[in-house]
Amino acid sequence: MTTQTLKMIPPTTLTVDTNVRTRAQLGADFIASIREHGVLQPVTACDKGGALHVLMGQRRTLAAVEAEVAEIPVYIVENPDEADRLAKQMVENDHRAALGARDRAEAFHQLSLLGISPEQIAKRTATPKATVRAGLTALASAQGTSALDQGLTLLQAATLSEYEDDAEATADLLDAAARGEGHFEHAERRHAKRRAEQKLLAVRKAALEAAGQTVVTDHDDWVPLHRLITAAGERLSAEQANAVRLSIRHSWNDDAADEVIEAPVVIGWQEAGYREAPGYGSTVRSGPMTDEEKAERQQLIERNKAMVAASEVRRAFLIKMLAATKLPADASQFVARAITAWAYDLYRAPQPLAAELLGMPVAATAYAPLSDHTRKTNRKPDHTVLAMCLAGIEHTMAKDCWRNPTSAHTEYLETLVTWGYTLSDVEALLVSPAE
Repeated sequence: MTTQTLKMIPPTTLTVDTNVRTRAQLGADFIASIREHGVLQPVTACDKGGALHVLMGQRRTLAAVEAEVAEIPVYIVENPDEADRLAKQMVENDHRAALGARDRAEAFHQLSLLGISPEQIAKRTATPKATVRAGLTALASAQGTSALDQGLTLLQAATLSEYEDDAEATADLLDAAARGEGHFEHAERRHAKRRAEQKLLAVRKAALEAAGQTVVTDHDDWVPLHRLITAAGERLSAEQANAVRLSIRHSWNDDAADEVIEAPVVIGWQEAGYREAPGYGSTVRSGPMTDEEKAERQQLIERNKAMVAASEVRRAFLIKMLAATKLPADASQFVARAITAWAYDLYRAPQPLAAELLGMPVAATAYAPLSDHTRKTNRKPDHTVLAMCLAGIEHTMAKDCWRNPTSAHTEYLETLVTWGYTLSDVEALLVSPAE
């Protein structure tokens, strides 16, 4: 863009085209300043068929009109490429007054309409690719656009657009966003895992029912096959099961996927003449669960699932923290506490998990990757020691650890909070069990 001339122009004669800032956000103070001092920084415009179109300086131009300023300084330049104009205008606006999420999404959308790829948009506007894609995704749905209007971030709005058909998830995600930073990430992970589970279960259920099998739910009246015997005291064979219960086996290894587990069960076992096997007398039901028992069981299931999701968010936080050059100021104190108070847990600390927390690629068969690492280099030894302490405690945090919190878990999570981590609701149970 080459500057041709600087002129004093009445602001009312300037044309403000579609701009990346959808709401100018002038403000009374800004207008008063323009009224008193005038426009000090020249506006940039180009001549299109005899009319001057503002390229940069939308807020100054509109404020000058509002303040009834007679003339403002304007640089008149050559007509730029439309995509470059939008990209440069976005950068300029960000420097002067940070664009809101909706404005940024609109800018990305305008550039995409000109045939610019998300990768090129990211490059031209100095924006992470994930942010560009989130903006485009959010504006593609009514729910995502509404979320932007409510002040949510681009990534949050993009997430909400994926749950447009799920009112319960939408309400939960909006509530999490309102609670503050960190809570939305936990809610998103819970719902993402729930959807993934539902998909896995639905696919397997459809296949089994197509083959003529009955699939039970947790609310049906059934008993696992292995808990029953015949009237003569013989164990039941697999052929005597008349239904299947499906469940998800969660993997804590990032390289392995969750899988569907099929358990043979019997519906109407008493009518069939079966009885409970010795040792299972207190666990086999004589009738369907009460509403209170169902609610209690459902709460247990949901909290276990929430803990699995929270662990993924927590470990992502640890990976980001350990990737930083500087560790938390009290990291050495935490290491000292871990070594002296939780030595047994640290002794069992899996090196592959510690290596993953350090961002190292770890083969599925690796046993002691950090041993090889420390033998070859002394780079960031404090990070390595902290990662081993973190892995030792993480290894003990099973999905149901919220039921019987240990002092180690409580101190550990309290420390993470001081380092900037936001506890999920189920993790908060380990810190404040009474709640």
